[in-house]
Amino acid sequence: MATVVVLGGGISGLATTYYLSTLGKEAIKKVLLIERSGRLGGWIRSTALPDGTVYEHGPSSLNAGGDAGRNSLQLVQDLGLSEHVLAVPRSSRAGQEQLVLSKGRLTPLPGSFKELLWPGHIFRTPLLLPLLKDLWLAGRPSIGSDESVYDFSRKRFNKEVRTAGTFFTCYLLV
Repeated sequence: MATVVVLGGGISGLATTYYLSTLGKEAIKKVLLIERSGRLGGWIRSTALPDGTVYEHGPSSLNAGGDAGRNSLQLVQDLGLSEHVLAVPRSSRAGQEQLVLSKGRLTPLPGSFKELLWPGHIFRTPLLLPLLKDLWLAGRPSIGSDESVYDFSRKRFNKEVRTAGTFFTCYLLV
């Protein structure tokens, strides 16, 4: 019987803790979740305003396509939360456009990788030029090397893009 420590109480840490707890006492004696902040949920956080508006500080939707989406929906069902899920058709405005609060105003996120490459959305400068420059100037990575999305963007993009871009890049790649 093992004792397992899960670091971080964001959505991934919470899901991992849940799945480990379903394995039974024969496999895992104890699951310990460690979170450095005073709350669980990571980026997922909501604030209810006095007028009834709910302000989402992090992700507020789930793309239910593919294996990851099916697994997420199964977790929602396993936790008895299905009745709290609101399905949004892709044909609706909410299904086609996600907004982020940037510089005091709601700004649409790029809807595709192609849109991310060109200016005119949340970034003033296109992302295509730094990527092409990188492909032209950079040699092949060494075998076994690895680079985080943050490090990749830090080396290639200006502060505006680095500040918000890493999140949006991950958002589009998921």
